[in-house]
Amino acid sequence: MSGPVIAAVKRELKRRYSYGADLDTSEDWTPELTTALLRWQEIVHAEVVTGRRQPPDVRTDGRIDWGTQVQLGLIDWSPPVAERPLFLTVEGHLSDMWRGPVADTATALEAEGRCWHQPIGYNNGPIPFDNDSGVHELARLLGATTLDNGRAFPEGTPWMLGGFSQGGIVVFDFYTRFLLPGQPLHWRAKDLRGVLMYGNPCRQRGAIASWAMPWVKNVDTHGLDPYRRFGAPGLPDGPAHPWAEVWREGDIFAQNGDDRASAVKSAVYQAVARGDLFSDPYSLAAQIADVFNVGFDQVLGIVFAIVSGVGFLATGEHNPHYSPFDIEGGKQWARDRLAAARVAA
Repeated sequence: MSGPVIAAVKRELKRRYSYGADLDTSEDWTPELTTALLRWQEIVHAEVVTGRRQPPDVRTDGRIDWGTQVQLGLIDWSPPVAERPLFLTVEGHLSDMWRGPVADTATALEAEGRCWHQPIGYNNGPIPFDNDSGVHELARLLGATTLDNGRAFPEGTPWMLGGFSQGGIVVFDFYTRFLLPGQPLHWRAKDLRGVLMYGNPCRQRGAIASWAMPWVKNVDTHGLDPYRRFGAPGLPDGPAHPWAEVWREGDIFAQNGDDRASAVKSAVYQAVARGDLFSDPYSLAAQIADVFNVGFDQVLGIVFAIVSGVGFLATGEHNPHYSPFDIEGGKQWARDRLAAARVAA
């Protein structure tokens, strides 16, 4: 093969990179070009996938494709601007990612023309929970400027985030690990317009959406997670974005106290939701050993029996965590955030 495009690629690799220094400037394809191009494409592809470089992606087989020409500056191209904000939702354990309180909210608002809805798929079946699979999927999508369905998501696109139940764990972990100052995707944080949570195990003490207050007798509680909530050691006192917590009285995931019974609930949660059986004081093994005054080796059978058949994951129409939510308040809250986002855009 030969031609002016080959000469232009050689020129750019030679000009910019030490491993291209020995390339000639002819229009002929050479083994040296293949070697340099393979190395460059591997680096650029990794940077695009991890969000350190804006798309488009490039081939990794040493061929000159459209993406390679764009990334080398031979073709002038910018990703299209999204015509609507995006609403990313994460539903709960064993859920259909297209159905549930936050997914239904985003789907309804998409039908009104206010956003595009992007559900997040993750490994939501195992016990202990595989929360990191959802965190990493969110990171992958937030690091891209074009989603898998072809929807544009360039920097500057307003977006919202929502989670239910285990999805709340995924959202909270993603927010604290990727969006806070100094974290890998903090550049996306400036365009985040709000976070809508239902039945969130990581709920901050006292947090409740205004429209949900009639459903609760005592708001001075917190979520079931003993470590991962705003105000806990090593975490911010509160979110830097509009944040709505929707829950109902008796929701064991979102409503927990600080007495002994609450500590035992947290220990069960820590085993099921975090895969943590042994850390003290929030350890199922530690709690059982303390109650019965026996050693860890004598309680492991009890621990694994509880984890494998944990009762608070059971669904039912009268379960305040799983029975259908009234989502009208959340829809209006999200509408207001999205309307402000479109005005600002």
